[in-house]
Amino acid sequence: MTVHPLNTISGEFACPNREATFRHERLPESVRHGRLLFGASILLNALFLISDWRFYGEPHFWVAVPARLTVVVVSLLCFAVVRHAKTFRFAQRTMLTWEALTALAVALLVSSRSDIALVAALLSPAVYLLVVPTSFRWTLIAGCGCAGLMMAGYMLPLPVPSTALGLLLGALTSNTAFILVVVQSNRLRRLEWAAVQAERNANVELARSRRLIESLFRAVPIPLVVKPVNKAEVI
Repeated sequence: MTVHPLNTISGEFACPNREATFRHERLPESVRHGRLLFGASILLNALFLISDWRFYGEPHFWVAVPARLTVVVVSLLCFAVVRHAKTFRFAQRTMLTWEALTALAVALLVSSRSDIALVAALLSPAVYLLVVPTSFRWTLIAGCGCAGLMMAGYMLPLPVPSTALGLLLGALTSNTAFILVVVQSNRLRRLEWAAVQAERNANVELARSRRLIESLFRAVPIPLVVKPVNKAEVI
């Protein structure tokens, strides 16, 4: 059986062709997962948008509503587009577009420094790292980029809030843990897929051997008797 080693850092297949095969076979699942993600984003942000109308007339209203509308519209577009993905690269580009535009909108939202903004600043990178089905490289870039935008949105404009250091340390700790979870998850998914592939190949080879033996028996013009070998007789 051919052994396909995994990358120690990313948990992905070290062989690019093997990794490409894995992504291609899991494309339908990735597309379904992406549509579920975009659908949840539409629903949740629509609910938040309705809730934000209670701030009408306050400064927070003019920040929250445009940010929420942007996320809803982008999620709707990505929900419609990703279903037509025929390759993993196309699906990944759609998800990365959603991540980039959503991160900018949420960074604007957390600039209000409200309690919910603090939660969003810590939760958004976790979504990018753990939920969006992209390659490890882009998962890392999107997750770290989102975390940077959240921190910038929360701490600017000056003065920097007194909770800045604690927020930075908390984000660093949580995101490091999330990255380790991503690596472990990558390894487990690929090991499971490789085991299924090995079993499938073994079954194909077994069926092929059976057909070959049956063909040989049919081709022989005289009767043959197959007798199991007794170990004692061999000795």
